[in-house]
Amino acid sequence: MHVCMHVFIHMHMHAYEYAKCLCMHVQMCVYFCSCVCMCMYVYMHGCMCACMYKCMYVYIRSYVFIHACMHIWIHGCMHVCMHVCMYIYVYISSMKCLILMHPRIQSGVWI
Repeated sequence: MHVCMHVFIHMHMHAYEYAKCLCMHVQMCVYFCSCVCMCMYVYMHGCMCACMYKCMYVYIRSYVFIHACMHIWIHGCMHVCMHVCMYIYVYISSMKCLILMHPRIQSGVWI
């Protein structure tokens, strides 16, 4: 059984149209393949957001997989949001130097 863990932390500014203010949130996310991702958002104006990701992985060949996740989050401002996001990742293994030199893989894509 293969288990991969991703730890994702980022910060960015988000503008709320209904509040006319800038709110910075910190997202700390830990998820496992074919499992559930829990994220916590902390906003400068006091709102907190708990996010749950249900992730599904579809592997294509050995380096490319499609990550489709649907997440629902509710925070202290009583705002509910649900949307579906799909990302395409091109994974390069730890021997990426050798892979990039392979004649069939001339252009490595890192998203």
